[in-house]
Amino acid sequence: MKFLEEKIKEALKYYKNHDFEKVVIILKYFIDNIDNPNIIFIYGKSLILLDNASGINYLLRALELKPNDINILGEIALFYINQQIEDKAEYYIDKALKIESNNPYILYLKGCVKNIQENFKEALFFYEKSYNINPKFVPLLIDIGNVYKNKKEYDKALNFYFRVLEIDKDNKGTLNNIGIVYLLKKDFRKSKEYFFKCFNIDIDYYNLIEDKIEFWQNYFLLNKLNKEFISYFIGFSELLSEENYIEESLFILDYLELKSFKNKDKLYLAKGNLYSKVGDAKTAIKNYIKGNQINKRNSNIINNILSLYYYENYGNEKYKYYLNLFNFSQKNNKEYDFFFNKNNQKIKIGYVSQDFSLHSIIYFLQLLYKNHNKNDFEIFSYYLNEIFDKDTELFKNYSDYWREVYNLIDAEISNIIYNDKIDILVDLSGFTHKSRVEVFSYKPAPVQISMIGYHDGSAGLETMDYKILR
Repeated sequence: MKFLEEKIKEALKYYKNHDFEKVVIILKYFIDNIDNPNIIFIYGKSLILLDNASGINYLLRALELKPNDINILGEIALFYINQQIEDKAEYYIDKALKIESNNPYILYLKGCVKNIQENFKEALFFYEKSYNINPKFVPLLIDIGNVYKNKKEYDKALNFYFRVLEIDKDNKGTLNNIGIVYLLKKDFRKSKEYFFKCFNIDIDYYNLIEDKIEFWQNYFLLNKLNKEFISYFIGFSELLSEENYIEESLFILDYLELKSFKNKDKLYLAKGNLYSKVGDAKTAIKNYIKGNQINKRNSNIINNILSLYYYENYGNEKYKYYLNLFNFSQKNNKEYDFFFNKNNQKIKIGYVSQDFSLHSIIYFLQLLYKNHNKNDFEIFSYYLNEIFDKDTELFKNYSDYWREVYNLIDAEISNIIYNDKIDILVDLSGFTHKSRVEVFSYKPAPVQISMIGYHDGSAGLETMDYKILR
């Protein structure tokens, strides 16, 4: 017994020093004979921190011995959040909230679940409740910033990221996030500034270097990149691509491809986008397909494959295969019930496009818009682009209702369309650049039509009812 007590003390010492491997080594021979829930919890958590999923079994065992322990419930919920098993995570979170309704960490975890579900409104509700209790919890501040980034409310995102830096000025993930937000805002100078802070590189020195490829070769040789740090360079490569430093961007992506890390589909998405930008459709598709093999639910990759296949291989078996994958990736999207009581009101037609600006299709669209019978129809326009020119102004004037929705996620756009009580919803883009065909997978209108903007054939979406040919 004394020997076991000594070993437990030793394990606790290593646990406090974050040496989880030694904790596991010391306890693994005794853990099945230990009935102390705190020690079982420490062992299970150590396993999970070492990427050993069997640790959850020990957390559940600890919970059986101590069913009202907030820390155990929280760690179990966190495990399921990281595994993206939201229903189980929410089950243990709700149990914890019944015990302690204002626990800031549990409220934070509830927000995390809603965030995974892309229910950003509820995510912010729980995050803000947690924030009001503990405003200096760094993971919370980061996640609030991330929600606003996903909602494309970039200034609000930056506000929370800068609060993180007030607490932890060298937080690499936050420096990277700020770089990405400035990239999305098209402020390339500030984007590069924060990426280089993240990489611990003097930007003034870098700007003086002539051979940038040699610089990166030496940098990667001298710096061991952990898995999280690798992902930061994907965003940076996209910045270089935006600035037309194609060779430099491609070198970084090729180097990262040799590494093993989670979410590698994002790397192949970036490589595919790069090759697509320079007009190499064949190599772009190869990279998109590699990404799809890693994550068959990445609808951005599937959308891009379909966009390229649409023109080069329309109607072939490959197109049909990826179309089926796209339809499958959207299966979990909510579809609506329709109980519109028209009472002889006008029919509402909604047009969805990123091209209500200077584009080849506007000459056809302007005739369509001008010739609608306004006595029988109301025209709603859902604009997916931030570009606003004289042609955009014309479409806005032709519309009875104008919605600029480019900064919203698909679910939010579909909710707006549904709440507008649209009778007929028309897609003017299909699988083209910046299109949002995913919105139509929610079926926010009782009749949905695909029309112009791409090939005259059907796009093949399961939620489309009709196709209008030119």
